[in-house]
Amino acid sequence: MKKVAFLFVMLSLLTLCGCNGYREIERGYLVTAIGFKQNENEVVVAVNAMSSGETNDSASQNVTLYAEGKTLFDAYNALKSQLVNPLYFDHLSVVVIEDSASTLQSEIIGFCESLPAVSLGLYVVSTPELQLLFEAPTPSDMLGYDIMSLIENYNKQNSVTANNQLYKLQKTLSSGDKISLPSVRVIDKKLELSGVKK
Repeated sequence: MKKVAFLFVMLSLLTLCGCNGYREIERGYLVTAIGFKQNENEVVVAVNAMSSGETNDSASQNVTLYAEGKTLFDAYNALKSQLVNPLYFDHLSVVVIEDSASTLQSEIIGFCESLPAVSLGLYVVSTPELQLLFEAPTPSDMLGYDIMSLIENYNKQNSVTANNQLYKLQKTLSSGDKISLPSVRVIDKKLELSGVKK
């Protein structure tokens, strides 16, 4: 009888354990794009994310959030301090660097590499106007996915592989070479890609 009771208790405990390493994202921001620009004395960080609702019956929505600070890390910390819920970078697919922040490319790439759960295969692009790009309506309303689709469609149509993925840029920078990023801009309310290097 003790063995049966012990087995019953053990089986009951196993059902209470749940999945190991599983993270349920009930409330938070699933970031698909992060952008950087430099004003006179400040750095601006922008994220485009899917925000889950505050209550179980509210729908998810696409949001763009901005913050600024004296340094890249100050701006990022200011962004996080605005939010009640955490940022999740599991779906980050694009880093956008405004032309004004081109002198910070190496620092931005290193920063993005340190974000939690970031894929090193994400794309890095430049843009002449960060806010215009982040506020533009896109086909899926998820800027990161739309820019990633734009790049992958270009690669497929031209039988090339763009060299603007994070891990490729890290290798280029570590060898002391300069990087050249393709540009994404909004023209007639559409995203346009130019300057892709093979």
